[in-house]
Amino acid sequence: MSEMIERVAKALAISDGAKLDHNPNVYLTLARAAIEAMRRPTESMFEATDHICERTGDELEIYTAFIEAALK
Repeated sequence: MSEMIERVAKALAISDGAKLDHNPNVYLTLARAAIEAMRRPTESMFEATDHICERTGDELEIYTAFIEAALK
């Protein structure tokens, strides 16, 4: 299991007012589904990174911009 799946599962549990150890399989399954849904970036995510690619090509900055665009 990846660190990111566990991190997302914990965030889901907290947002649900629970603890991850309360019912971990439910939150781990939801986390995996949420991450899989984000596998392919949306058009707005690509647009959010246009200026970064032209300026630096910095992968972390691009990834962060993808996630920020997804959260809008």
